[in-house]
Amino acid sequence: MQSTGSIVFYFSMTENQKRQHSIQHQQVIFGPVSFHEHNYFEYAFSNIVLELQKKLVQEGILSNNNNLIQLNQEYEQWIDEQLSLAEIVINDSQYHRAGMQ
Repeated sequence: MQSTGSIVFYFSMTENQKRQHSIQHQQVIFGPVSFHEHNYFEYAFSNIVLELQKKLVQEGILSNNNNLIQLNQEYEQWIDEQLSLAEIVINDSQYHRAGMQ
C-alpha cells in the first residue's frame, strides 16, 4: 500500500510537469510555477471542496444565494451532520500490520 504522502508527491510532480510544459510553450498558468508537496495537497483539497460545494448547491442541499460566508457555514454544518452519521470500523489485522497498536 502506498502512503498518502507518496501519492500526493506523485500528483504534485505530475502537476509541476504540466506547469513546466505550459511555461515552455508560453501558455498561461494560474497559481505558482510549481508546487511543493504540502502546498499541492492544500491546492488539490481546496479544489475538491469547491467542487463538492457546487454539487451540493446543484442538489439543493446548500443554498445558492451568492453569500460565501453563509455557504461555508452551511457546508461546515453539513460536514458535521455527515460525521455524526459515520460509523468507524477498525480492521484489527490491518491496524496491527501497519504497526499502530
